[in-house]
Amino acid sequence: MGGAVKHGRLELTWTYGEGLHRRATVEGLLDGFVAELRDLVAGCRTAGQEAISPADFPLAGLSRDQLERIARRVSPAGGGRDGA
Repeated sequence: MGGAVKHGRLELTWTYGEGLHRRATVEGLLDGFVAELRDLVAGCRTAGQEAISPADFPLAGLSRDQLERIARRVSPAGGGRDGA
């Protein structure tokens, strides 16, 4: 996989060995990658909300649900403990 931002657009190139991987497997991986990338972009476009993700804290090993629970607990708008 290679990538670059050109003229304000993200361009990615994927190559794979047909002798090592089935096309359907690679297409499934790409579909998942595109879905995650769209979710990331959608989160960044959410007006008025700070977006964080587990990738922001790689050493913590948190899932998205765990991170959201923590964010609710420490957020001034979160109302304190959420019972978790």
